[in-house]
Amino acid sequence: MDANVEALDNLMSNLKEHGYDFNKIPYVLQLNKRDLPNILSTEALSKELRKRMKPSSRPLPFRAPECLRR
Repeated sequence: MDANVEALDNLMSNLKEHGYDFNKIPYVLQLNKRDLPNILSTEALSKELRKRMKPSSRPLPFRAPECLRR
């Protein structure tokens, strides 16, 4: 989690350095890898990573036949 928070803080800092306001640009928080074991709840992730009170989303898995081959 710390690396994710640090990456988001770096994004906000870099945007500011280049004259952009994080609160004025489009931003999507997508919670990936929800199928892995020992994951944090979506509520916990959203609480820590949402910097604006915008909705977060969970990706829908791509179910192409070639992705399902073993």
